Amino acid sequence: MRSADARVALRLAGAGEPQRIYGPYSADEVTRAKRYWSPILDGDTATVEIYFPQGVTADTVRLAIPQISHLVATVGAPRAEPIDEIGFAGSCERDIACVATPAITGQARAVAKMYFSEQGDSFLCTGTLVNDSISSNTPYFLTASHCIDSQEAANTLQTFWFFDAVSCGNRAVPPYATMPVGAALLARSDDYDWALVRLNHPPPAGTTLSAWNSNPIVVGTQLSVMHHPAGDLKKFSQAVAAGTGLTPIASGTYNIAQPYTLGATEEGSSGSALLTPSANGGFELRGTLFAGSSSCHTPQNADYYSRLDLAMPLLAQYLNPNVPNPGKAVAVEFYHAGLDDYFMTSNAVEINDLDTGVHPGWVRTGLRFLVYSDPALAPPGATPVCRFYVLPLFGNSHFYSADPNECAQVQTKFAGQWSYETPAAFYIVLPDKMSGACPAGAHPVYRFLNSANQLHHRYTAEADLRNCLYYGLSLSVTEPLYCFVTAGQWMEEGYGVPPNATVMCSPDS
Repeated sequence: MRSADARVALRLAGAGEPQRIYGPYSADEVTRAKRYWSPILDGDTATVEIYFPQGVTADTVRLAIPQISHLVATVGAPRAEPIDEIGFAGSCERDIACVATPAITGQARAVAKMYFSEQGDSFLCTGTLVNDSISSNTPYFLTASHCIDSQEAANTLQTFWFFDAVSCGNRAVPPYATMPVGAALLARSDDYDWALVRLNHPPPAGTTLSAWNSNPIVVGTQLSVMHHPAGDLKKFSQAVAAGTGLTPIASGTYNIAQPYTLGATEEGSSGSALLTPSANGGFELRGTLFAGSSSCHTPQNADYYSRLDLAMPLLAQYLNPNVPNPGKAVAVEFYHAGLDDYFMTSNAVEINDLDTGVHPGWVRTGLRFLVYSDPALAPPGATPVCRFYVLPLFGNSHFYSADPNECAQVQTKFAGQWSYETPAAFYIVLPDKMSGACPAGAHPVYRFLNSANQLHHRYTAEADLRNCLYYGLSLSVTEPLYCFVTAGQWMEEGYGVPPNATVMCSPDS
């Protein structure tokens, strides 16, 4: 919807539940989302009401509905979210009401059932509200990257709160709450399968913010999970911490929960928080569910959860803002669909301008890596990263290098075509130029050239994305939708032997 008057607004209702009215949503709110998704409307028809304030005529407003996500149950009747999955979970799963304590009940109010759409398909997951170290009440919401892996998915996110059994074993529809659709994707990792979003609207009254702990988990610790298996009413499971390790389907290391002593996890549990007891008798979030093979039939099997201790360096600006990390910054990646190009920057002003539409068309991919902002605090041998802007006449893109010789060569070769924006966009360590190996305490950043135009580059510290770009296929379930490239479409540039050729080394923390 487009309108010059911010007072214009939408209200919506579905024929299956006409008494539930969603809105009003202002024209400004709809416009800011670029592609705005309504809440899920029950029934086979929807009513859209447009409010025009006095003096505003209908011909000044433009409304378009470019896409509809139509949910159909297996019997062919329209599906009603979130209630149609009640009773779908396995028989071993326990309702929150069956194990209720003040701590469990309080933590459960931070957990929501998630519904979202992407590429024409719709999905269920679980997520958790998380507190920050300054108790700002910002609605940060943590889940898995394989759930929310793009701003497109975040735009469609609808959360259902207090979707808990009213009593133990009771399958009646509870008095749940929902809120307007949408969130801003802040950060994520494919290798370690976590994603942090900021909800566009405050959650309903009565929700809580989860505490968290970014220390490694001690083997043998009791683990708890609050989740929506199969999209069902919220359940409570328990397992034992079995250490950390690799999985066959991702590049990072994960917390291992094995065995389960109560319940298990299922589809729909993805993104749910891994919890440990806190010193005050509550719970602390330690990661989010990635994958595994536990079930009601195989509770002895392992599940894998992301590690907040590894994610925290990239999440600290949001969750731990009052703890300084001097000399460090985060390089944030953006994508422009019209240019089909990627851009990264660690400059706070540029990041804000891109987030707020000063330069239209750019959206965060969520991917990021650490860099050095102050050479005086960087390790010996850290070099400045030069940045060139390819003028629109010649391609409208950006190029980065941490190699002073390459910077000088580019400046000479493309004089008059590429603008030398800065000799020090940030600072970083180069890898060994023979092997491509990074020093201890750092990990590889990969650079790829788009072979179709021989101009656009992409920089990533994610090994799973590197595999996608290099092989033309995904080697991990965390990139299920976005590995549409063919082998050779992207060419890796760097030191060492592809696919392990490295162009820079990002600090681990």
